[in-house]
Amino acid sequence: MILIACNSASSAAFQLAKEYVGSKAKVINVIDPVILYLGEHFASKTIGVIGTKRTIKSNVYQKKLDKLNKNIQLKSLATPLLAPMIEEGYFDNTISEQIIQSYLIDASIQQIEALVLGCTHYPLIKTQIGNYYN
Repeated sequence: MILIACNSASSAAFQLAKEYVGSKAKVINVIDPVILYLGEHFASKTIGVIGTKRTIKSNVYQKKLDKLNKNIQLKSLATPLLAPMIEEGYFDNTISEQIIQSYLIDASIQQIEALVLGCTHYPLIKTQIGNYYN
């Protein structure tokens, strides 16, 4: 089994890896389980997704949601400073608070009913994001 445990890598290489490996191994990614969850719990809702530039530019979440045909509206925002900020240890402090808030006030992800943390780094700042949304 091969797990592509990164949203950016999943958006860029999942299909290629799956084709390359063929029947020799099962290839899974971190995006498909989120899509299935959204389809089950957020039909006809408005969802936000934040992620790296690569993940958001790929439009992978929108493409996969469209295939579900569950009338889920998606609002996406690239948040390129968050992953390097987390990697450098700047989370759960005033610096990270300011950066997170500067992204989350963006008009493109307002009036959402849920927010997908589209980067495997982002759970480290989940509490700060939750605090923003109360």
